[in-house]
Amino acid sequence: MAKGSSGQGSKGSRKFQSLCIISLITFAFLFAACVKEPPVKKPQSITTGLLADAKRLLPMLASDSASGEISGLIFNGLTKYDKDIKITGDLADSWTISPDGLIITINLRKGVKWQDGIEFTSDDVLFTYQKVTDPKVATPYSSNYGPVRKVEALDKYTVRVTYSEPYAPALESWGMGIIPKHLLQGKDINTDDFNRNPVGTGPYKLKEWITGQKMVLDANDNYFEGKPKINQYTAKITTDQSAMFLELQAGIIDFMSLTPTQFKVQSEKTLIKKFFQKFAPGRSPLNHGPTILKLRHLITILNLQRRCLKSPGGLQAKAGFWKRTTSRFHSPSLSIRAMT
Repeated sequence: MAKGSSGQGSKGSRKFQSLCIISLITFAFLFAACVKEPPVKKPQSITTGLLADAKRLLPMLASDSASGEISGLIFNGLTKYDKDIKITGDLADSWTISPDGLIITINLRKGVKWQDGIEFTSDDVLFTYQKVTDPKVATPYSSNYGPVRKVEALDKYTVRVTYSEPYAPALESWGMGIIPKHLLQGKDINTDDFNRNPVGTGPYKLKEWITGQKMVLDANDNYFEGKPKINQYTAKITTDQSAMFLELQAGIIDFMSLTPTQFKVQSEKTLIKKFFQKFAPGRSPLNHGPTILKLRHLITILNLQRRCLKSPGGLQAKAGFWKRTTSRFHSPSLSIRAMT
């Protein structure tokens, strides 16, 4: 009798185990089915997470990463890096270099307008140089122009730069964002309100800045390379990295940089693997650190990244994003293969 009870007990135990396994499998399938893509509230906009607020948006004063990121969307330099990491013109249309390497003559783009409608000219370039080399201006970038002997505005659209000796980073140094003479002449640019209400020539205009909360930029309809396909760029300030990761999963932000733990562990969640793309350090199209980006925004980002390469602060994450519904942001020549 005891033997029969033992057999029935074994059968019952196996049956219970089988039911548990079936239940777990069913739960796994139901959980996977319940994983939903984070909502996209504004299809033609993108939101990034920043750990700190910007300080000053004047290019030569934007020494922190947040300021550099936003400033790079509002201003243009004379030069920039293209998708192949080669220097090309931005506000400069072309240039010639003397055989001895001491003189660079820069031909400016014609018809470029500041965001207040005033035309950009060589006077703005000369003014920018005078300010970045002014000892009274608190910029960390003045040394980039140390070998410059003089800068001359030959006419409205031509600038000549003379060096005391050949200078390898000469063209790169002119990636500094150019500032408007007509709005800043005679002012102390260290403290002027222009740092919070900038006017540039770039693809985006500052619409709103709520200190410690967010910065909202609208596309510049009159941008000389064409209106950006992304109508609005928002930088949301979240000082806690873990809270920012939760915002990413909830669809509040679209991309962010990751900590090593987030990259190796938390980003392996089903939700993240299904709807986001993550990049290892050195592989990110946004910056050098580990990064995660919503797949819906992943057609290509290099045209935004080019703004980071021309930033006076070095390689900073900048703007210019695509969604699947668009084929380009600024440059029609860039495609999805740029992500490989």
